[in-house]
Amino acid sequence: MGRMALSSLGQELYLTRTVRELSFEGYPDVLMMLAAVARKNNGGTDGKAAGGQGSIDISNVFRTGYRTLLELLKSQPEDSAGRFAYMQGRNDTFHELLTMYTGEGDICRINHLDSVDGKRQLGVWGDELCDTVRGSFGNVRPPLSTSSSETVFIPDLKRTFELHHVADSKVGGLATRRFAVTSSVFNKKSPDNACYNAARKHLPSGVTDLGPLQDGVPVVMSLPHFLYGSSSLFKGVDGLYPDEKQHLFYIDSDPTTGASISGRVRLQLNVLMKDIPGFWSSSDLGYTVLPLFWQEVVAEAQEHTLTRIKVAVLAPLLVRCTAIFLLVASIILLLVSFISVIRSRRSRRRVVSEPSKAPKDKVSIYLNGGSFLPTRDNNNGHLKNGAVPAALAQDTPEADALLLHSTAV
Repeated sequence: MGRMALSSLGQELYLTRTVRELSFEGYPDVLMMLAAVARKNNGGTDGKAAGGQGSIDISNVFRTGYRTLLELLKSQPEDSAGRFAYMQGRNDTFHELLTMYTGEGDICRINHLDSVDGKRQLGVWGDELCDTVRGSFGNVRPPLSTSSSETVFIPDLKRTFELHHVADSKVGGLATRRFAVTSSVFNKKSPDNACYNAARKHLPSGVTDLGPLQDGVPVVMSLPHFLYGSSSLFKGVDGLYPDEKQHLFYIDSDPTTGASISGRVRLQLNVLMKDIPGFWSSSDLGYTVLPLFWQEVVAEAQEHTLTRIKVAVLAPLLVRCTAIFLLVASIILLLVSFISVIRSRRSRRRVVSEPSKAPKDKVSIYLNGGSFLPTRDNNNGHLKNGAVPAALAQDTPEADALLLHSTAV
């Protein structure tokens, strides 16, 4: 019955579509057309489409097939003409009001979310831990932080990811720390992840449920090619080759400023498939997580931003080196000055005779405030006229003048 119903509408179990159509652009789908008409007829009483679109009975669709579908397609507005895409209408923007911390008062909470539309709970996940608004956007971390993990909130998925420090890296000449999604994020045994799979506890490690976001749709998310996933995910699916270099979800952060320099957000969308009674073509499915496509969002700091970050990183080092240089130079100058003073004092020492040992016929004349010059007198208690002045007037060095003994009477 089910197979016949879908066949009458021109539908098959397997479709071939481009990634653009599956992700954002969308493609016409009969079931989406029916859903659009059902929403319009939701307020009607006789099966007529609301808004004056005419009499369209959904039951006629299954009886007349394409003929009625064409009428449905013509009756739909251009922007909702029964098109389907997994991320239709999403462009990496968030329409809710986000409140976050600026870091004032507590720099460790900079860029961390406080609420969404004034609420601390998302109202999506049944568990309080998973449903609580927490984490940051991952673009800014606290400066000089030595933390080994980072909690990142993704608005479109309404959940957080715990990124761990896995390696030191280098981007644009800057030494960075790499924070990445590890195997614990999608591990079903992890308490932090189990609450996201409360509605589908049978899911293996490596995937997480997205059903609560869209009325229970059978869609799950993983890392590309089921990286870090359970071996059971690879059964029945060919062409999967997980590789950390190509499929890792990571952010490279500058440890000094806390700014994110580079990042790769890589996630894969999968659909849950299982045997459906009445569809012979699905008898070989069993229970399979079927990969649809994976997406990579790339973020790289521009050259002028890198230059500013380099200046901010090098500035403290330059200040520290300059301070050390000035300190060393000051010490050297003090030592040189001290040695000069010592040498100057030694060169000014004088060879003198103590007054108590001088002959009685000599008297001492003090020079330079500390040395004295012995001279003869005239036997009458007066200094010999012109003895010392004559020596100094002849440009006799001071030290020689001090040794000069006048003997003339």
